[in-house]
Amino acid sequence: MSPPDSPSDSPLPEITIRRIEWEPDEQLSSRTWAYTALVADRPAAVQAVVFRADGTVLYLTPDFKRGSVTDESVVTAVVRRMAEQIQQDLAPLEFVFQQAAIDPEDAIGTAALEAAGFQELTDVCELRRAIDAAEAFEMRTSEVAVDLVAPSPESPFWRQAFEASLAGGLDVPELLARRGPAESFESLRLLAGEETEHWRVALCRGELAGLVLPTALPDGTAEIQYMGVSEGHRRKGIGRRLVADAIEAAADVGASELVVQVDARNAPALALYRSMGFRDVTRRGLWLK
Repeated sequence: MSPPDSPSDSPLPEITIRRIEWEPDEQLSSRTWAYTALVADRPAAVQAVVFRADGTVLYLTPDFKRGSVTDESVVTAVVRRMAEQIQQDLAPLEFVFQQAAIDPEDAIGTAALEAAGFQELTDVCELRRAIDAAEAFEMRTSEVAVDLVAPSPESPFWRQAFEASLAGGLDVPELLARRGPAESFESLRLLAGEETEHWRVALCRGELAGLVLPTALPDGTAEIQYMGVSEGHRRKGIGRRLVADAIEAAADVGASELVVQVDARNAPALALYRSMGFRDVTRRGLWLK
């Protein structure tokens, strides 16, 4: 929904914000607060925040009921009131940060995030690829010999490989300013839960060269949570080998598609995924607070 073009000079109607709390259950994986905005006692918009396993908060922007509000000044007032109420409710809580992703053309979403004090970081591209394990096997080539291993969950190799891959990285480096490499990797582990069976570390001549973290999703797809190659081993085909392994892993769990999110500034990663059959699906602005 886009803001109407003609604001009214009449007094604003009464705006009431109500909150419902949902705890995780079989249908809902994360604790969620859902907000409803009533304008003159009629439902006008809904908004939610989701408390994720890694200690971050996913901030969803307002969704207005079609035809419920036709005055731009009322839309603006609702957006501000909801932002104020949500931030007031979150203030006493401890969490790492809030994040949101919206369509760059979403005027209401942009206004809501600005009202809540968010900062726009970058655009994130979502790419998807249909699963073909046989095709993935043919892609398993690199200029150097690479071994993919699965260290024990307690092995320091995971964190070491992750930290090595961050040097000179282009995927939202601003997040490292909010939490360090160790905390960032632990976040990935928490979000994956028990779906780490197909995580792999790449070794090249005994050196940690990279890692890939594919994870099955509840909707029947799979996601590359993270893929990175250490600085000294880039441009040798190791990233291609890791992605091919993730495609095979997705096939093993019966996923229909493999999904990956890439910082729009990361041209090398985008080129790699597109060359391996991934197609661009959406582009969304990433905001942080």
